[in-house]
Amino acid sequence: MRPPLKSRTPYRTFRDNSKAKAAVYKAIRTIRDQRSRNLVRGAIARNTDSSPSLSINTLRRQADPGDLCLATTLLLGQNGPFPLPQLGGTYRNLIIKHTMLATEPDSEVAFVVGHVNGWADNARRILADMSELARLPQYQPSLAMEALAAFAESYGSSFYILRKTAYLMSRYADDSTLQSAFQRIAKAFNQSAYPEPYFSALQLMETDSSYCSTATTRVRLFQKYVEDDYRQYLPLNELVPTPLSRTDLAALLRRSHSSSLVDELAALAITAHLRSFWPALFDQTIALLDPSIAHLFLEFLSIPFDPSALYSDVARMDADVVYYQRAAAFCEFKDCAIFRRSVDAILVPRLMEDISPPVDTDTSPHFHTKMPDLIKATQGFVSPTDYERVQSCGTFLRTVQFLQFLNTQRNYSPLSAHDFRFICEHTVALDILLCDSEIEMLYASSDDDSRPLITVLALALHKAKSRDDDIDFKFRHSLCNTVITQFNGSLEAFIAWLLPNTPSIADYLLTILDRPTLQKLYWIVRSADEADRTRQSLLRTVGKQRNQIAHLIEADAIEARRQVAKLRKFFDDSRIYVDGPAMKEWLVANPSTYAQQYVKMIEHEFSSLTFLSTSTSGKLVITEWSDLDYVLVEAGKAAFEQFCTNKQFGIESYLGRRIRHNTMSGMMRGGIDDLIESPTYDLLTYDSAFVDANKRWVASYHRTIEHLRKDLLQFRSDAKPLGIFNSTLKRDDNTNLAIASLRNMLLNGRNPLLMNDLLIRFCWQEINPQLQTASRMISIDLVKEATREIEQHFFHFDSDDLQRRYRQQLRALVHERFMRLGSWFRQPEDGFVSARTRQLCELVLVEATDSNLFGTPTVEWSGDALDLEIDGLSVHRMYDCLFVILHNALTHGQENGLITIQVSQEAMAFESVGHLKATVSSRFSSTSDRSKHIARLAESFGYGDPESAMVTEGYSGIKKLRYITRTGDNYSNAGYTIDADTCSVFFTLAVELADLERPDV
Repeated sequence: MRPPLKSRTPYRTFRDNSKAKAAVYKAIRTIRDQRSRNLVRGAIARNTDSSPSLSINTLRRQADPGDLCLATTLLLGQNGPFPLPQLGGTYRNLIIKHTMLATEPDSEVAFVVGHVNGWADNARRILADMSELARLPQYQPSLAMEALAAFAESYGSSFYILRKTAYLMSRYADDSTLQSAFQRIAKAFNQSAYPEPYFSALQLMETDSSYCSTATTRVRLFQKYVEDDYRQYLPLNELVPTPLSRTDLAALLRRSHSSSLVDELAALAITAHLRSFWPALFDQTIALLDPSIAHLFLEFLSIPFDPSALYSDVARMDADVVYYQRAAAFCEFKDCAIFRRSVDAILVPRLMEDISPPVDTDTSPHFHTKMPDLIKATQGFVSPTDYERVQSCGTFLRTVQFLQFLNTQRNYSPLSAHDFRFICEHTVALDILLCDSEIEMLYASSDDDSRPLITVLALALHKAKSRDDDIDFKFRHSLCNTVITQFNGSLEAFIAWLLPNTPSIADYLLTILDRPTLQKLYWIVRSADEADRTRQSLLRTVGKQRNQIAHLIEADAIEARRQVAKLRKFFDDSRIYVDGPAMKEWLVANPSTYAQQYVKMIEHEFSSLTFLSTSTSGKLVITEWSDLDYVLVEAGKAAFEQFCTNKQFGIESYLGRRIRHNTMSGMMRGGIDDLIESPTYDLLTYDSAFVDANKRWVASYHRTIEHLRKDLLQFRSDAKPLGIFNSTLKRDDNTNLAIASLRNMLLNGRNPLLMNDLLIRFCWQEINPQLQTASRMISIDLVKEATREIEQHFFHFDSDDLQRRYRQQLRALVHERFMRLGSWFRQPEDGFVSARTRQLCELVLVEATDSNLFGTPTVEWSGDALDLEIDGLSVHRMYDCLFVILHNALTHGQENGLITIQVSQEAMAFESVGHLKATVSSRFSSTSDRSKHIARLAESFGYGDPESAMVTEGYSGIKKLRYITRTGDNYSNAGYTIDADTCSVFFTLAVELADLERPDV
C-alpha cells in the first residue's frame, strides 16, 4: 500500500449557463437565512476560473440544515451551475483526500441529502439497483460477479462495489468463472493503475489470517499520516464501515460524498439503521429527502436480507469472525450495520489506540457481560442475532465480550487459575487487544494460589505487546519461579499440564518460548544447546498432543541444526588451518639445507656439554649452542614461508578456500542486507528517505567487506601491499623465544624424527601474534568503523521508535558478525571430528541459507554413502569439495529449483579407507544462460594451473576442486556432465572412515 494521493477539489468550476443561473437566482428566495442567500449568490458570481470550494465550506458551517440542503441542491445538482454527479469514477476517486471542512453531523446529513436530491433521477435508479443486489450472497458466484460488473459499469467506482467485489473474490477465490466479470470491473475502475483499494479491501476479507494482526499492521503504517480525520485514508476507512459516534458519522458522510453518489445513499442507509443510536438524524434525513426518493429509500430499508448466507460455508465456531469480516460489504442492511457497529465500538479503539477515534460508548446496547458469563462454554454462532446471547459465539465474540467486561468492570472478584486459563483458551489476539493497564490488573486481581500461573500468562501477553526490558525480565523470572516451585524445574511438565484443558495457551506459550527467550531462562536452562533440546521437547510434546505436524517438523529441523552446529563450530574453530601431515610430507620431500645441517649436529650426543668445539686455522674454537641458532632460524624461515603460503597445505590456501572465497561474505551479509525486509520493519519500507539511507549504508558495508576480503586478509606482497599477514620470519622477542624453545626441545629429545613436528609447532607459535592482531583489528577497529558508518547514515532518523529499533538491531547484528569473523583468526584446537557426508552437505546448505544470498532450493538425497561416517583430515577435504559443487549449483542453477545430491561408495582400498563419489545436479537458471555456464565450466576444468586457484580471487571454486582432488600423478578426480538442461558436477575422494565403535565427538 502507498499513502493516499494528494487532496483534490471535488467541485467543478463555474459553467456559463444562463438558464441555470437564472433558475438558481430565482430559487434563492426559498433559502430563509439572508447570509446563506448571500453566500449562494457569491458562489454563482465568482470568476469562472475559480472554484466555489470556499463558499461551499462556508455554507456548510454557517447555514442551518434546511437551508444547506436546499443550497447544495441548487449549486451542485444536475441543473445547478456546478453539477457534480459523483458517478463514473475509477479507484483513484477512493484514494484521494477531500477538502471539506468538518461540521456538525446534522449539517453533514443535510449536505449529503441536498446533493442526493440534486440528482434525483440517478438516486432513484441506484436505489432500485441496490435493491436487486440484496440477494447477492445467495446468487451463484459467477452471476453475482456479473451483477456487480453491470452495476460498476453503470455508476463507476464506490466503496459499496469495492467491498462486495472483495467479498466475492475472497470467498470464491478458486472459482475461475468469476474472472471475466471481475476483469470488467478492474478495467472500468483502472485497477492496474490504482490497485491499492482492491487489495486493501481484499485483505480485510481474507478469512485464513488473523484479522486483528492484519488490522494493527495497517494502522501502524498509516497512523503517522492522520491529523484529525482517519477516514481520509482508505485503508483506515475500510477498517470501520459503520460510524462509532456522531463525530465519526459526520466524517463518514463527508467521505461518502467525496467518493460516489452510491456511497452517499449507502451512508444514509447506515445512518437510518443506526437510528437507535442517533434517532434525530434519521428523522432529519427523511424530512429533507425529496419525497420521491424518500419513498424508495424507506422501501429499500425494509428489504429482506439474510445475513446467515454470509457465513454458511464455515463451521459455527468460526462463523462469528467470518460474519464480522463479510458484514462490512453489506452494512446498507440493518443486521450487518448493527452487528459491525456494536463490535467495532469495542474493537476499533484498541486496534487504533494511537489514533483514538471517538466512540459514543453509552450507545452500545450489547455485550453487557459479567464474569460468570465468561467462563461458560461457547456454543458457536448460528443466528445473526446470536451476539445478544452470551454462549452463542466462537472465540472471536467471546473476546469481544471479555473486552467489554474489562471496559465496564473495574472491580471484580479475584480470578482463579481455572477461570483465567478458560478465558485465555476461549479468546483470541489478547496480546494485541489488551492494554498494559488491563494486563497489570488481571494478574493483580488473581488469588494467592493462582497468582504464579496467572502472572506467567499475563506477562506472556505483556511481553508480546511490549519490548520493555523490565517486562522481559519479569516474564522470565516469573516463569522460572513457577516452573521450579510447581513443576520441579521442568518446562516440559508445565506445558504438558496446560495441554489437556488449555491447549491454545500451551501453543501460545510455545510461540513466546523461542530459542532466544529460552537461552535467557538462566535459572532453568543452562546453555544454548540445552535451549535447543528444550525447544525440541516442547515442540514434540505440543505437536503430538495437538496433531500439528509443523511442530514435529520444526523439532526435527532443530535436531538437524544441532548436529550441523557442532560441525560448524569445528570448522569455525579451524578456518585458519594447516594440513600438518601434508606439510610434513613436503618437508621430507623438500629438505632444507639448514634443517639437514641442524639434524646432523643434534645426531651427535653431547649429553654433558652445552657447547661445541671446532678447529679453525689450527686453533680450537669453543662455540655455544645458542650461537648456532642462526642455522635453526634459517631452517625456521624456510618452513614458515611454506607454512604460510603453500598452495596445498598452507594458511594462505585455507584462508582462501575457507574465508575469502566461501563463507565470509555470506556470513557477514546474511540477515543484514535484507533486515529491512523482515516483517518487523514492514512500515519502514514505505519511508523512501529511510530506504534510500539504508541502501547507501548497505553499499558502504559491502565495500568494507570487499576491502577486508580482497586487500586486508592477504599475505603481504607487491601485489597485495595492504595484506595484514607476513610470511617472513622476524627476529623479534617472540621469534627469539620460539627459536630458543625449539632448540631446547630438539636438544632434549635428540630425535631427528621430531624435527618436522617441532618446526610446525614453531610456525604456529610464530603466526599466532599475527592472528591475534587480525582478530583485534576485526573485532575492535572494524567494529568501531562499522558502527560509525551506521550512525553516519541513520543519525537523523531518530523521531520514530521503529527507526531507532532498526538502527539498534543493525548495530547488534553487525557487531555480532565482526566478532564472529574475528574469532576465526586463532590457532585451531588439536583433534578431529567425525562427520557424515549428509551432515557436511547440510552444513553448506545452512551456511548458504543463513547468508540469504541464495533462494531456498528443494534438495533430494540419494546414494549408499550419504550416512557413511568419515574422519580425520578427510572431513576437511570433503567439506571443501562439497562447498564448491553445492555453491556452483546454488549460484548458477535455477533459483529455488531442485538440487540432487548423490553420494556413493566405490571399491574400498582398505578397511579404513573408502572412495566416495559425490555428484550435485541442478537445472540451468535459464536456456539463454546455458551456453554461458557450459563455457564457464569448460574453462575452469581445462585451466592449466589449478594450484594457483587456491589463492587467486574470482570464480576459482571449480579450479580449487580440481587441485584438492588430484591424485599422485596430478590427475584430477573431478568433472562435469551436461544432460539437456541439467548440469552435474562430481568428484571422487579417498577418505578415512571413522571407527564406528568410537562415540561421537
